[in-house]
This record gives sequence, structure tokens and C-alpha cells, in this order.
Amino acid sequence: MKHGMSALGWVAFVAFIAGTLFGCTSIRHKIWPDQHKPLSILASCVYRTGGTGPLLPITNGIELNSGDHYKTYFKASQDCYVYVYQTDATGQVFRLFPLKQFDGVMLNHNNPVKAEADVVLPSDDRFFYLDNTIGKEKIYFIASLRRISDLETLEDRIANALQAEDEKQISESRQAINAYLTKRGMGAISKTQTVMVAWNDGDATFPITGFQFESLKEESVHTLEFM
Repeated sequence: MKHGMSALGWVAFVAFIAGTLFGCTSIRHKIWPDQHKPLSILASCVYRTGGTGPLLPITNGIELNSGDHYKTYFKASQDCYVYVYQTDATGQVFRLFPLKQFDGVMLNHNNPVKAEADVVLPSDDRFFYLDNTIGKEKIYFIASLRRISDLETLEDRIANALQAEDEKQISESRQAINAYLTKRGMGAISKTQTVMVAWNDGDATFPITGFQFESLKEESVHTLEFM
């Protein structure tokens, strides 16, 4: 006897499979929400006194000098959006990531960041450097599973004000983004730990003390402060 299935039977079978798949997905999210992995960022900042000598770690409270060269590194555990900003004592705000170009060289550091990708700012063979502004400097690392449109809107405000050369708007925009960063930098970290990061510089490798921060929330923040 030849076995087969009627058209109605096939419809019922497909409906059963589809319902099972979608049903399992829905149940799985409800029963095991703790299986969602936290967004974790491994990062470090290093400097060279006067732009020469070994790479040394930048730690909270350290004192650096004008002319010192520095760079940052980070790696995310998941695909995510990362924003890195630096502020100084005068209220200036500098975006370190994303960054399209630096010192006339195209970098194309863009969001979103791929999981486990090593990102060096400004690049492997270049450094930022400290100017003659004296006072407290802060570097903010912000990581999110989603695009932070509020922050990007503030960035657009600054860019438009600079293009229009509107000093009042420039000042107000910088104050607004400083307020945003300060607010996000307080009490937003769920876990922070110190780790060792191997920095490569030519043929030499420097083990540097870095930090790892993570959060089960959509957004996590780490602030590094130095003089």
C-alpha cells in the first residue's frame, strides 16, 4: 500500500512545525532570561613620557605632562556600539571613537563594533598627545547593545555649531554633552575588574594593567580620570 499525506494533512503538519518553532523560541526567552550574556568591554590606556620610552598604563588619578603621548585599546565581547570621549578642565569635548580620520590619515573607525575585534585609538602606529591645558582630564568609555541616538544628536549639535562658527551654540552644546557624560559616568557600572593587556609596539610587548567593565543592562560606562 502506498503511503502519502493529503493536502490538508500537509497544511496541518507545517502549521504544527511552525507553531512548535515559534513557541519554543517564545518559551525559551521566558524561562531562561539569565542566559543572555553581559556586554563586556576589555580596555586599557597607555602613555609615553614626552613621546619616547616604554608604554606605561594610565590609571585613575595619575599625573601626566603636556607633550606626553597616549593611546587607548578596547575589545567588545559582542557586536555593539562604542563611544569614547575625552573632556578637559576647560569643558572641551573630544570624540576619540568613532573617528573617521586623525592627523590627516583616514581611520574609518565606525559603529557598530564587531565582537572580539581589537580596536586601537587612534591607530597602531599613531598616538594622541596632551596639549598645554592643565587640569583634570576624563576619558569616557560607553558601550551599548543599541545605537545611543541621544548622544549622537548632541554630537550633531556640536558639529553644526562649529560649522556655523556660533560661539554661543558651541558653548551650550559642549555643556550639554558634558552633562550627559557626567550623568552616565556616575553609578552606571555593574562590575569592573583589572586585567593584564599585552601591548605590542614594534618588536616589543608590554604587559599593561587595563580594566574590564560589563553590564547586564543595555548600556555600560567606564570613566578614567587623570591630571
